[in-house]
Amino acid sequence: MTKFTRVLFYALNIMVAAFAREPSCPVCSRYDYEERILERVLRNEMAIDNLLAEIRQTNAEVKAALNMIKEDKTEIASAIQGGLLTISKAVSAMTTNTSVAITQMERENKILKDQLVIPQVHFFARIAEGQLIISPGQNIIFTNAQINEGQGYDVASGKFTVSVPGLYAFAVQYCVRPNQNGYIDIVNQGTILQRSLFEKNSAGPKCVSMQAFTRAAISDQIWVKSGTVSSSDLHGNIYMFKSFSGVLIHV
Repeated sequence: MTKFTRVLFYALNIMVAAFAREPSCPVCSRYDYEERILERVLRNEMAIDNLLAEIRQTNAEVKAALNMIKEDKTEIASAIQGGLLTISKAVSAMTTNTSVAITQMERENKILKDQLVIPQVHFFARIAEGQLIISPGQNIIFTNAQINEGQGYDVASGKFTVSVPGLYAFAVQYCVRPNQNGYIDIVNQGTILQRSLFEKNSAGPKCVSMQAFTRAAISDQIWVKSGTVSSSDLHGNIYMFKSFSGVLIHV
């Protein structure tokens, strides 16, 4: 107990003794009354001592908790710093590995591109005859192959056979005599890709162009034939009026 507390309790004892009356009980002496007062004071003093002890203990526990919090903050900060350092190293390593992988892939792609040879598939054929009457459903044979890259076009059958699968473009031009008809189809394996129709006209020969695009597989055959409606009367005193061409535009 502090000095101030002891002085306070002594003063209280004196005041109590000064103002206390002697009990009315005849069997109780003045000394017995004072003894009870003193016991009460001592009990109060002990209670205060216990309270002060509890306060000191609580204060110590609070200080310990604050110290633990400070230590935890230090450990947490250290852990965060260590984690950030680890993450930074991992990101740096990943970036380096990604850069190396990209460089390797670019090198391999360049090698593959250098090794890759895109085949040239292209043909252009004409008909030399000036006048040609084609029966309904009859195949039209363009007998003069001026270009035949890839050797896919057959001048004997008039059919182009696919050797490289991909997207192809085909074109046909023909002319029709006055007052005659022209029904021409581009077919793939017999399936019509494109159809043209030219009815009778008395104003002189007329020329028609038609195109077709198709994705063809290996061994597919594409050719030109007359429609089944009626005969086609093709005209042209020189072979430049009638042509059939095709080209591979995308593998």
